[in-house]
Amino acid sequence: MRWLRLLALPLVLALAAPGTGCTEDEPYVRTLPPVDEPPFDYGLYCDAQGQLVGEDSAVLLVRRSSHLERVYADSQHGETRAQVVFRQLEDTFVSSGLYIADEVTSPRCLALPLPGCKPDWSFLDTLLPSHGPGAQRLREVMGTAFTERARVRGMRNALITSSVSALLAITVVKGQLKGAAAEGSAEARATLAATEGRTLVAATTEAEVLEARLAEAEAASTEARYPAEPSGLARFRPSLQSPPTGVTAGDTLWGEYVAYWEQRYAEVTGQGPPSARPNAPKPPLKPKPPLKWEGYRVMRADFRRGTVFQGSVGQMLRRELELPEMVRRLLRGMRKPRLDENLGLKHPGSTSLTYPDQFTVDEATIGPGLRVRVETFSNKSHDFRGWSEEDIFKQVVADAKEAQVKYGGIVQVRRPGHPLFGQNVPVSRVHLVYDDQTLTPRLKQEIVKELDENKIKVEIHFHHVPPAP
Repeated sequence: MRWLRLLALPLVLALAAPGTGCTEDEPYVRTLPPVDEPPFDYGLYCDAQGQLVGEDSAVLLVRRSSHLERVYADSQHGETRAQVVFRQLEDTFVSSGLYIADEVTSPRCLALPLPGCKPDWSFLDTLLPSHGPGAQRLREVMGTAFTERARVRGMRNALITSSVSALLAITVVKGQLKGAAAEGSAEARATLAATEGRTLVAATTEAEVLEARLAEAEAASTEARYPAEPSGLARFRPSLQSPPTGVTAGDTLWGEYVAYWEQRYAEVTGQGPPSARPNAPKPPLKPKPPLKWEGYRVMRADFRRGTVFQGSVGQMLRRELELPEMVRRLLRGMRKPRLDENLGLKHPGSTSLTYPDQFTVDEATIGPGLRVRVETFSNKSHDFRGWSEEDIFKQVVADAKEAQVKYGGIVQVRRPGHPLFGQNVPVSRVHLVYDDQTLTPRLKQEIVKELDENKIKVEIHFHHVPPAP
């Protein structure tokens, strides 16, 4: 489509970074003449189905602030034509973010001093003058695409974060959103958050999701820790060469523990910043001291058990994908189910992501005029041996409520390439899948009854991990 090329062209050629080979095209963007804003009419930009028409329609739409925000507002209220139009704009900004990431991570660019490999997003002030939620949404999807591609191509996380923060913070620095934020606008609060170093980014790689979940598990661990006072903590410093009894010097887990202990010691003593990635849970204001070795081993064993269980549930669901619709147990009622794991979701007004263990969408329900059907899964592998029934029930209720909050309601898919990327969709059903290894048949019945009595709308299942061959 020619409109796509015309809109992508100023976006991808307006880099201010020297050495990208794009400077000769910058004047096209920076000297765009002002545009008038006639009374709004969809006919100025698209046909009755929402397909953009005319060579300049997309450029005119993004440059006319009130018209752009009108289309975005209509799309958020479910107007099909508006959703089609805005999705085309999002696709273009995604493509441009990918192109820019390729440019600034090319061998030609990476050979230059570091500043030459940072994009200058200020050209968007001319091309995209609006400071409303629709424009910010386009900046966000552009930053998301840039983040994912730049990370894959080896750009350092700190540079990615600073680049995307600059992209999202441009309108804030100019002071255009402060009034809206004071009035409680969720979009404005999310934008202002960018100036504090937080970014709205896409679902990260599997390895980074695993890292973020391990950080959550460590933070939530109730195992014994060393004293928090730096002076008292230093005398417990572990050594790679002096492992505890029963552990060899080359033990992989011991090496990980020593590195973890040193990192946490630096955080507690203020000698180094937390090393969590941008998407990882933010550490508390006062970092916790490190777990003791035995507690760390327990935490890692629990984490590994949970990871193995998640993999087994994923395999079970993938087998269901191959079954006829009427035979499926968990994915029943889906005509064309698609399964993704560790997919990042964002809730309205939030600047952080949540990662359901599995996310399914019925692709037969995606399209204009259709109500999309998505379902999320939370996998739990507790070792309930030795627990009282009362404590088990309390844990189950807590797990169910957590699943509702983290994976239910209205969510926005943040993984580029997913058919629902960037869309706000209601979760039709939240599933909670338990490892039944330490649960008796009677206890499983009582757990289902407990959730019913608490009126928690989460569908519960029990799964048995088959023994390793």
